[in-house]
Amino acid sequence: MDIVGDRSLAALRRPLTPKGTLVIVGGIASGRGRLLGPAAQQLRGALAAPFVSQRIAGVQWRPNSADLRFLADLMANGRLTPVIDRTYPFAEIPEALRYIEGGHARGKVAITL
Repeated sequence: MDIVGDRSLAALRRPLTPKGTLVIVGGIASGRGRLLGPAAQQLRGALAAPFVSQRIAGVQWRPNSADLRFLADLMANGRLTPVIDRTYPFAEIPEALRYIEGGHARGKVAITL
């Protein structure tokens, strides 16, 4: 499953079995695909799918109040815990952004007020 979209399709497909499935959930508006933003990675996957043995699928989600309430309930009951990599105080937002842009984050980066 690719959520960030900052790796090539070849790199994402490499660990899959020949009949494995790559699920592209989102993406970033990086230098690659800046025009299409997050949709660029899904478009690349759709274009490559007919030519590779693995299945490449894209998933899009539009938040709605029912889904957000469901997630909030899971978090309130301790059944869903977000992975926080680091926290930064509000005054250090530039450092937090450099950390994220450097590709180091292995979870969410939170800003404290």
